[in-house]
Amino acid sequence: MSSRATMNKVRDLKCSAGWFGAAPHLAHSALLAQPALWGASALLIFLATFAAGRDWRDALAATLALAALTLLCLFLWGRATGRLTVSSFAEMAVVTAAALLLLLQLSARSRAYRQTGDSPAVARLRALEDLGLAPWFGVVGAGAATLPWIVLHGSIGMLSPMLLLAAAAALLAMPSLATALETLVRRRRSVDELYGRG
Repeated sequence: MSSRATMNKVRDLKCSAGWFGAAPHLAHSALLAQPALWGASALLIFLATFAAGRDWRDALAATLALAALTLLCLFLWGRATGRLTVSSFAEMAVVTAAALLLLLQLSARSRAYRQTGDSPAVARLRALEDLGLAPWFGVVGAGAATLPWIVLHGSIGMLSPMLLLAAAAALLAMPSLATALETLVRRRRSVDELYGRG
């Protein structure tokens, strides 16, 4: 094998690994290839989650989790059908909206527990316990409801795994990322908090 062929394979691997391989699919649409659109979407998600939870770490973790979910959905849809259509973006919007609603609920419950005096990590854990298995049952039910529609259009089969990814992004990735951010960027504490006075 020549060095040129090896370099082409390395280049192809780098291109497919970037953005989870979603960048080539976005290049076909002038609107979706705009970085300003994606930046504005991320800013809106950050602001909505911050308004619900009043914690920038949770808001940043939610934004990162939804960004990864969107890129994975774009990649999966592109691999399944080879092209992105208007209906595919509508289905991805539904999946992302489902994850966002779970994230907002988790942030709001976590905020309520932080206001009662729990630490942020404990507040997130208690919020997850409050949500329980209901989101997972909802996602599995919605995924099962889409299975008969595969007969009409085969690409709808990707909706079930994308819904599972949405639940994983909201209930697993976001708390993990928020905990990692708390470890990297520690919260400031007052002297009274540190030494138990007051």
